[in-house]
Amino acid sequence: MDGTLLNKDAKITPFTAKIINKLIGEGLVFTYASARGLIMASRTTEGINFIYPAVHHNGVCVQNPKTGEYFRKCILDKDIMLKTIAKMRDNGLFPLVYAFIDERERYSWILGKETEEIKIFLKSRVNDKRKRPVNDYGELLGGDIHGILFLGKSSEELQKILDIDVHAWDEGGKIDLLKAGDKINVPEYLFEKIEDAAIGAQISKLNKDNL
Repeated sequence: MDGTLLNKDAKITPFTAKIINKLIGEGLVFTYASARGLIMASRTTEGINFIYPAVHHNGVCVQNPKTGEYFRKCILDKDIMLKTIAKMRDNGLFPLVYAFIDERERYSWILGKETEEIKIFLKSRVNDKRKRPVNDYGELLGGDIHGILFLGKSSEELQKILDIDVHAWDEGGKIDLLKAGDKINVPEYLFEKIEDAAIGAQISKLNKDNL
């Protein structure tokens, strides 16, 4: 979601929403994939009558954008997170930890140990119900962790401190990052199959309407 669809306030205008809803009502398959979570994405896409699932947190979860129901979640391994949090503690790193806790999206940080960057982040989200301040590193492990955000450190510094294997973006197509048989490779897992004839009919109708 960018300036192609959104206005200067990073929202879909009522006029655009009306057009999109008309097309959805006529059979258009419309959805989105975003780095935002459902709460933030919903503020941007208010007014759209979604039918199909949406992708949030850069692919972490697939949800019903109207009800919040989860169709799929990608969770970080608990043992790996335990070791990672220990490295953070040993190196004095104080991140934001994103997790699903009691079927709710939350982000946690150690109260009183906020970096200047995290203070700015939190100040910009005064009424955010996802906030979960904790007292120590052990509490950062609560729930099913799906992401860790470091503010104030470069990626190069973090790679050395945490001893992380990093893959370049241009290697994405060369590396099999999914386990064999993973259902995310099956389009029908998320969307019903749309026949070519149905797509052709949509295109023909759009062309006719634009004449």
